[in-house]
Amino acid sequence: MSKCKRCGQCCRIGIIHVSDADIWNEPRLRRHIIVGKKYSDIYLLDTTGGCPFLTADNLCEIYETRPRECREFEPGSNPYLCPQRRIEKGVA
Repeated sequence: MSKCKRCGQCCRIGIIHVSDADIWNEPRLRRHIIVGKKYSDIYLLDTTGGCPFLTADNLCEIYETRPRECREFEPGSNPYLCPQRRIEKGVA
């Protein structure tokens, strides 16, 4: 995997899947749920324009309590989200 350059691009994907457990761990997520968009036990967090918890220096304001989808994401694992990975793969 690529070493993370902290560009924040992976936090600007548009939608993050958020579970009830994620909301229990980080109640501030509730403010950013797309109203009326729940699929089984998964909500959609609107990150259009960037995650609301992404700071100006591309760090996660809620890193310790971030949603499971964010915790499981491996930097560089998706060449469409990661500019550094595109460079390494020659797809830049």
